Amino acid sequence: MRKVIVAGAALFLAATMSGGLTATAEAAKITFTGDARARFYAEKDYATTTLPTTNIGEDKEESYWQSRVRLVFKIETKGGAYAMGRFRLADTWPGSWDGGQSTLKYGEGSNLRTDVSYVGLPLGPFTVEAGVGPNTMSEFIRSDVPYDFVRAKFEKENTTVLAFMEKFDEYEETSVPVIDAATGLSVDKLVIDDDYTSDDDINHYGLQLIQKFGDGWVLNAAALMKDDQQHDEDGWAGVASVMGKVGEIGLIAEAAFKNAAYQGNDDDGYGGYIGAKMPIGPASISVTFGGTFDGFTASGDFGGDGQEGYAPFIMVGNAGNTEVIGMMNTGILLGSASGDAWFVNAAPSIRVSDKLTLLAEVSYVDTDTPTGSLSLVEVGGMASYQVVEGASVTALLGYLDIEDSDADPLGFGLALDLTF
Repeated sequence: MRKVIVAGAALFLAATMSGGLTATAEAAKITFTGDARARFYAEKDYATTTLPTTNIGEDKEESYWQSRVRLVFKIETKGGAYAMGRFRLADTWPGSWDGGQSTLKYGEGSNLRTDVSYVGLPLGPFTVEAGVGPNTMSEFIRSDVPYDFVRAKFEKENTTVLAFMEKFDEYEETSVPVIDAATGLSVDKLVIDDDYTSDDDINHYGLQLIQKFGDGWVLNAAALMKDDQQHDEDGWAGVASVMGKVGEIGLIAEAAFKNAAYQGNDDDGYGGYIGAKMPIGPASISVTFGGTFDGFTASGDFGGDGQEGYAPFIMVGNAGNTEVIGMMNTGILLGSASGDAWFVNAAPSIRVSDKLTLLAEVSYVDTDTPTGSLSLVEVGGMASYQVVEGASVTALLGYLDIEDSDADPLGFGLALDLTF
C-alpha cells in the first residue's frame, strides 16, 4: 500500500505559525513506501567458511533474531525534480539484556541509518541524479550495496542508457602508531596521506544499456572502468544478460568479465550461466548451469531474490539482508579465487494455493582450491505463506555437504516480511 501525502497540508499548518508559505512548497508531493521484517536463524557448523577445510564448523551451534524496518520516501516538486531517501531502523538487531534494559547488540549506530539519499532532475528524456544509492548492476558481478554516485539517464520507449561515476574511496589512508592518552599504549590510527593535499581516490565509471524487445525479451549490458589512483591499478569489467520467454518457457543467459586489476589478482577472470524455467501445470522447475574461470567469483548476493527464480541458492553465497532466498547463506561464494568452478542448480516449485508456495532446490558445485578440487552439494527447501495482504511468513531449511569436511553446515530460518 502506498501512502501519498500532499505536503501543502502540513506546510500550511506550519505557515500559520511562521507567517509564510511558498507556492513551490505547497505543490510538493511526498510518497512513502517501505518494508519490514523479523527473522529467526538457527545455524549449525557455520563457524568457518573459508575453503578448503576439513572441518568447516567445529561443531558450533548458534541461534539469533534479526529485525528491521525500512522507510522509503520520494519528495517531488511541482516542476518534477525529486529527492529519494531510505531510512533503516534497528537494522541487524539482535537485542541483548543489560542491566534491566533492552539494548542493540551493535550499539546506537544501528538504531537509525540511511543507505539511499539522492536527488534527481528530469530534463526531457534525460535525468541527472546524484547522491547515495544502491547498485543497479547485475548481482552476478557485484553486490547490492550503496555507492556515492552521479549519473545521467536517458529513457525513451524501450531504451534506457545510464552513464555514471561512482566514488569507491576518497583520499588515501595510512595506518600510523599513536599513543593513547588514556592508557599510554601505542595504537594504530588511520590518517589521510599528506594531510589532504594529495587527492588520491578510487573512482568507478560505467555505461549501462537496458533494451526491451518484443515478447518480453530484455538485454541488460554494462561496461565498467576502475580508476585506482591509490595503487595505480586501473581495471575494467563488462557484463551482459538477456532474459525472455519462448512460448511458456523462461530463459536467461548472462556472462561477465573482470580483468586482473579489476578483480585484484594475477589473471583476467570471467564467468557465466544459462537457465531455463518450465511450467508444469501449477508447478514449475528451473534448471541453471554455469561456471567461473581464472579467479572470477560471483557476488555474495547471487542466488538470492535478484535472479527472478533462477539459481535459488539457500546456503551458498552471502546474500544481503534484503534477500529471503539465500538468507541462510554460509558466506561461501560461488566461484574459485584460485582457479575455476562450475555449478548446476535445479529447483522445482509449486503454488499450492493463492497464499502458499513451496520450493525445493538441489545444487552441485565443483571448485578449484590451491590444493586441488572440492565438491559441494546443497539441498534446500522453502515454504512461503501470505498471511494477509502485504505480509508473508517464510520458512527455510538448508544443508551443505562439503567434501572431506567433518562438520557440514545446517541452517533453519523463519521470516515474517512486510511490504507497504
